[in-house]
Amino acid sequence: MARPLGEPERYPVAHVRPRAPRQGPELRRLVGPLVLVLIAGAAVLLLLSGLSDTGSMPTSSPSARPGPTGAGLSQPTPAATGSAGVATARPTSPAGPTMTPDTLSSPLPSPTGRASPTPDVSAAPSRPPNAAPASADEFDAEDGVVVDIAFPFKPGVRYRYRDNWLHERPGSPEHYNHVRLRRGELVRAHDGIDLYAPRGTPVVASFAGTVIDPAERWQPWHPERYGVAVAILSSEPQSEGYIAILSHLDVAFVEPGELVRRGEVIGLNGDSGNAEGGRAHLHYELRAPFAIEWQEADEVRLIDAFNPYHSLRAADPKRAD
Repeated sequence: MARPLGEPERYPVAHVRPRAPRQGPELRRLVGPLVLVLIAGAAVLLLLSGLSDTGSMPTSSPSARPGPTGAGLSQPTPAATGSAGVATARPTSPAGPTMTPDTLSSPLPSPTGRASPTPDVSAAPSRPPNAAPASADEFDAEDGVVVDIAFPFKPGVRYRYRDNWLHERPGSPEHYNHVRLRRGELVRAHDGIDLYAPRGTPVVASFAGTVIDPAERWQPWHPERYGVAVAILSSEPQSEGYIAILSHLDVAFVEPGELVRRGEVIGLNGDSGNAEGGRAHLHYELRAPFAIEWQEADEVRLIDAFNPYHSLRAADPKRAD
């Protein structure tokens, strides 16, 4: 087919790559020796690295030479300690070991052989002078154990309480409850102290620590009894591992897993749980990080709850009865 007059012919356009100039004979003569030098250098580096790994080469690091006091020698890692040098014997979880019928059996066939749910910290190198008992062997329930706590109400609040520890309470007891004997049957005893204060009174944390879920530690847990409750696991050196339970709250401001400070407001006083319809009051419990032998109703029970009245009196800003 003839193309129109004056139209130039079209050819495919090729991309032309510039050709590199040929290497001269001088450059080709240098390539061989240069390769040999690189190979020799790599061999030397490998040899030096092997000698360093086997420790055959001397070292001039002063930190490796032991001095008269053993400086530079590897030392065993010390055990974790609290702020006052107390060895921390923490439970395996923030909530501690679960208090189940397997861990706290009742009744026991023999009163010998105390079971301790948590590690014994009695062998700690140093402890604060006001430290709570670190084991069941140190615990003397007859003299009244005092734990360093913050009083659950702030100064200026109107409140009233008395020692109603172990008074009879409705409902069948669990293995973690104290008991009484009535007409040949076991009934539940009061595990704490009731502090009466107006509804809505701020309730504060007994010590610095972690809020835990009581249902994960004491099973089965009965919310219909305790109502809105806050349980705080102490991290303070003088009471580490101890737990305060504050229940019958109208509302709680903290949740399990939160860290709280001593004296921090954690809720408001109320009448939740089996206190509903009665006078607003705070049911207050203290529980040890180990089980304690109690002779109750003709049987031996292992329970971690003990009378908090003495601790409340020691912390009470008014020393009220």
